[in-house]
Amino acid sequence: MSTKRKPMRARRAMPDKPAPTDNQIEEAMLAFERLKVRYFLTMLGENEYVVRISPEQFGDVPPDSITIHRFTTEADARRWREREIIRLAITAGMRAKP
Repeated sequence: MSTKRKPMRARRAMPDKPAPTDNQIEEAMLAFERLKVRYFLTMLGENEYVVRISPEQFGDVPPDSITIHRFTTEADARRWREREIIRLAITAGMRAKP
């Protein structure tokens, strides 16, 4: 069974998504600044990079136990960290009241 796409005319007739409000943009920027501080990179060994969350978010938990992801190159770790921060900032902005 194949899925049926909407006709081109129906796809073009769909209304555009509303632009984010100033309040939503401000919330996203504040979340972005907070998340940049919380997600940080550390180097373990010669070819291992770890993205961690700072302890301020979790209270008195030692930082070594809050490893998010391990990477073999610094570029991969930085790319994942940036995408995660942007994704969370957008989510926070869209939750804000317009």
